[in-house]
Amino acid sequence: VKFIRKRIESAFSVITQRFPAHIHAVTSHGFELKVFLFILAYGIEKTML
Repeated sequence: VKFIRKRIESAFSVITQRFPAHIHAVTSHGFELKVFLFILAYGIEKTML
């Protein structure tokens, strides 16, 4: 269980480090979309390496 938690925390840490300092979004839906796309891009990049 600790291994899984550490793995999730490590992945989340890497994702948040790659986020820009400011995410400009007009609506909450736009914000959710941008966050989703950042996470998706991280996942794609991770599988490509």
